[in-house]
Amino acid sequence: MIFTALRAIVLVFGINALASLLSQWASGQRLEVWFLLHQQQMPGALFMAQFISAFTYALCALAVCWAVAHAYWRELLPPRIHWLTLAMSAAAGLALALFINHSVHVWLFSYFFGDFGWHGGQASDSFVSTIFDNLPHGSALLTFSFWASALAAPFIEELTDRGIFFKEAERLPLVFVALLSVGVFCAAHIAGGGLAKALALVPAALLFASIRMVTGSFVYSTAAHMALNIAALLHWRVV
Repeated sequence: MIFTALRAIVLVFGINALASLLSQWASGQRLEVWFLLHQQQMPGALFMAQFISAFTYALCALAVCWAVAHAYWRELLPPRIHWLTLAMSAAAGLALALFINHSVHVWLFSYFFGDFGWHGGQASDSFVSTIFDNLPHGSALLTFSFWASALAAPFIEELTDRGIFFKEAERLPLVFVALLSVGVFCAAHIAGGGLAKALALVPAALLFASIRMVTGSFVYSTAAHMALNIAALLHWRVV
């Protein structure tokens, strides 16, 4: 039991680490640096650098996931999509974003970073990318960054954390696997915001894991994740 759980955990983190390494190699760090150095002369340079980084990471992550899970790829997908279930999952993610997610982020970030003089939503807002803060509305980079965070990131995270992870640990009790997936999901976000961010994501992680348990597919938890991210980003909160 312990070996199976550890294997699934290491596999998920390994997928992300390998995808990151491959994307850095594929995108060519020198090319990204060149775009960044010439952003004054080329207005679209920053957009191109971000596009190269995110696009290559998404491709590499999907390639690694396929290499790991190609033997049971079809089993990760439901035989057919239940559209009502998909809509209800998205509604659950939206409700969490509107009524719980923001308050939890504000409270935890204020608790952890109140000594820095940040209160209320200021601490949470401080972790929003400077891309969202500084670029004008309607810019290509802002639009790209929004959809990358709203669609690509949730799909890859759900594919690994609620798709491959659940499949690799399917011999374990389902509730135990779901709780492990919550821990894995939150731990993966520590680098992006510390312990405050990891704890703030617990309600979302519990929702995604619960949807995966009830529906049996990561497709529905992906709908909830995308809905939550879109709602959060529209209010300048990154999840």
